[in-house]
Amino acid sequence: AMSLNGNFWRLFWTIVLLSVCSVSVALAIGCSVRQPRETGAVGPLIFVPQLLFSGMFIPVSHMPAYLRWMQYGSFLQYAIKVLGIVEFSRVPHREVLLESQDIDENRAEYYVGLLVVLVFAFS
Repeated sequence: AMSLNGNFWRLFWTIVLLSVCSVSVALAIGCSVRQPRETGAVGPLIFVPQLLFSGMFIPVSHMPAYLRWMQYGSFLQYAIKVLGIVEFSRVPHREVLLESQDIDENRAEYYVGLLVVLVFAFS
């Protein structure tokens, strides 16, 4: 059986913060459209780039330079970075893994702070 390497409560609260941020974005989308059915068209325009610019599938450093600026609005990117820092904190040679995902483990508080700022920005 596989177990988590990171602190359960840190992982839990990071996921809660990600959920709150996602809900605040969805609420902002819902408030910006006239008809509820329009959210089905607008939602993917917001959430699909979140996946693309999160760095999970393609590292942002491998994307064209003219698209990289979009990573800074990706709340999913910050949550994944925090989750990576917490989960791999006790893993040998974690630096190699974190570096391959463009994660700076010294900036965990910065990533959490940006998530909180994005929650208030979309609320």
